[in-house]
Amino acid sequence: MHTHLLMPLAPLVLRTGKPFGETGGDDTFLFPLPSTVAGSLRAAHADSTLQDFRENRGQILSWASHGALPAEIVGDSIHPLFPRPADAVYLSSDGETFLKRLSPADHGGNEGCDLDGLTPVFLDKDAPSKPKDGPAWWTEDAMERWLSGETPDLAALGPMAPPIDLRSHVALEPSTLSASTGKLFQSAGPDFESRRNKPVSDLTQRGWTKGRYGLLARFANPVEPTLLRLGGEGRLAHVSQRDAWPQLPDSLRDALNTATHIRMLMATPALFTKGWRPGWLGDDLTGTVPGTSGLVLRLKAAAVDRWRAISGWDMVARKPKAVRRMVPAGAVYWFEVVKPAANWADDLWLAPISDAEHDRKDGFGLVLPGIWNRTPA
Repeated sequence: MHTHLLMPLAPLVLRTGKPFGETGGDDTFLFPLPSTVAGSLRAAHADSTLQDFRENRGQILSWASHGALPAEIVGDSIHPLFPRPADAVYLSSDGETFLKRLSPADHGGNEGCDLDGLTPVFLDKDAPSKPKDGPAWWTEDAMERWLSGETPDLAALGPMAPPIDLRSHVALEPSTLSASTGKLFQSAGPDFESRRNKPVSDLTQRGWTKGRYGLLARFANPVEPTLLRLGGEGRLAHVSQRDAWPQLPDSLRDALNTATHIRMLMATPALFTKGWRPGWLGDDLTGTVPGTSGLVLRLKAAAVDRWRAISGWDMVARKPKAVRRMVPAGAVYWFEVVKPAANWADDLWLAPISDAEHDRKDGFGLVLPGIWNRTPA
């Protein structure tokens, strides 16, 4: 597959598929869905190769797309970023912020839970503290350390998510094409462009930030440098081929190939037929991971944030798509390795593990495998 960099030229409009009413509401995404990026890349490549969408629809939809991952661009350097893991908790105590890890642990003798055979997750060490906001995106180095069982420096985790561009709109009367009184609504979308520095007393700090954000995605075919439409309202983004896809570190590969217990972190949202639980797992919570040469895992625990609704518009049937529950990016699953397979770490690295084949070709459920330290450090 070929790695591409997408540079949005305007704030993106990314919605869940709910009707666009006057009341607005929390029905927008703060990052493009894998299917949004896949559709844009397929359309751009089909246009550049003069493919007919009606005659070659099956072939166009078969082109696989993996991504997108956020990336920070500073000059000519591209730095991939990853979503904050759900097993990472930011805490604050006495004015100090620190990072703690969630891990599966058995409850006490007089305690119980109803998790259908799964183990609950707890902080490694309890501490009198309160939850606190922290970086939404992690750097490649920080994520490598976290997957290896280490705790990265909080100051070097990564940036916050890009700022949200909030715009107010007014509905128009169809008969007069003038503003409809009182019918105001808002749209919100992530802005990937460079930001103006806040004015300070030191004039050297004025101007614009050095870096901006982009999107990294792998695609089955090389897309020629061009402008493509991305998200709602057809906002433009520039696409080009760049060799910047994150690679599996050798040290992590060696540790994973000999591990008996692992974690899997969702780098992109996932779609499973059983909601939060992978459909390729049987009733005994054991199953073979899609796309691997026979890797069999048994689910032991999970840390999953609240599901998000995903829908859309079916361009062929010309009707809304069915609403599905989506596992958000950053979700973490703990597994026991029942049957390893040759080179399974390479097969699993940033590979899609969603249930349906088309969802995998869209890039839903790209996974990052990591070590599970079963005893607290």
